[in-house]
Amino acid sequence: MDRHTLKENRIHGRPAYPMSVYEVDLPGHQPSVDCHWHDEWEWMLVTDGRGLFQIGSHTYEACAGQTLFIRSGELHAVYRIGDEPCRFTAIVFDAELLVGARFDVVQERYLEPLIKKRLEPPPLLAGDEPWERETRSLLEQVLRLNEARRDGYELDTKALLLMAAGRLSLHAAAPPATGRHDGDHAKTERLKSALNAIHEHYATKLSLRRLASEAGMSEGHFCRFFKSMVRKSPTEYINGYRVRMAARLLENEDRNVSEVALDVGFENPSYFIRVFKQYQGCTPAAYKKMLAGRD
Repeated sequence: MDRHTLKENRIHGRPAYPMSVYEVDLPGHQPSVDCHWHDEWEWMLVTDGRGLFQIGSHTYEACAGQTLFIRSGELHAVYRIGDEPCRFTAIVFDAELLVGARFDVVQERYLEPLIKKRLEPPPLLAGDEPWERETRSLLEQVLRLNEARRDGYELDTKALLLMAAGRLSLHAAAPPATGRHDGDHAKTERLKSALNAIHEHYATKLSLRRLASEAGMSEGHFCRFFKSMVRKSPTEYINGYRVRMAARLLENEDRNVSEVALDVGFENPSYFIRVFKQYQGCTPAAYKKMLAGRD
């Protein structure tokens, strides 16, 4: 999965088994997983080091042994803390995997309130409570099953994910009726609008005025808001996104560096090379050569 895109359009797993596992290790030259969202649920199991995990408009520091849960449509991002390592495993799956063909008491009492967001589960499972450790253990079993892939692993995975969701549901709370909750939702929706504009129009000239308009803000307010939510200026974010799109295009042997630069919105090839090296740790030509060496 390209974990650095915004609204993900990718299918996780396969239609009959919509679940995938991803190992993520944040390297020194690219110390973050930028804001994005998807329709699936996601469990993040921190396996080494620690990091800052943004979910919606809130940020949580989590270390090895701790677990985070992200609901459908929630903006989330991950940031390294200084030079510390940050490794985690993500389990991404369609919540419909857990729903039976017939509406039953399990769906009514435990799953539907989570799916419809009538309950707010705790985003961070620190491991202080027995139920949090039990949930982590269930998810670690999911990882082992999907690595080994022995007969019946899909059945056991579904059962374990259902058990994990059940524990989460039992410890979830009703969202506040008004006030802070509504404000947080409005902030994330405004940010999504701006990010969507970047995602769809990164190859063209993107003005600050246009992005601010998408978010319904003045330019000055938008810059402060964007940096507070994304930890980067709009320009830094746009450059990073363009570089990631360029890295995809460079996989095509027929594309040269100058063509790719223009295709992702860089009018000056020299500036593109400099920015690419800043984000990827090597020049576009070196990156292309590295890809060729893997074949």
